[in-house]
Amino acid sequence: MAREEQTTYAEPANMGYFRATISELGRVVWPTRQELIRMTSVVVGTVVAISIFIAVIDLLLGKGTNFLYGAS
Repeated sequence: MAREEQTTYAEPANMGYFRATISELGRVVWPTRQELIRMTSVVVGTVVAISIFIAVIDLLLGKGTNFLYGAS
C-alpha cells in the first residue's frame, strides 16, 4: 500500500493578520452597558455644548461685522 501524503497549504499572508486581529479582540476589556451609556452621554453633551458655543460666536461675529460695515 502506498502511503498517502498529507498536503499542507501555505497560509496566505493576510490570514495571519486576521488571526492576530481576532486574538487581540479576545483580550479587549469591553465596557459594561452602564459605562457605555455614561461615556456616550458625555460625548453627546460635549458635542452639543461646543456646537452651541460655536453658534454663539458665529452669531456675535456676524452681528459685529454687520454693525461695522453697515449691511442691511
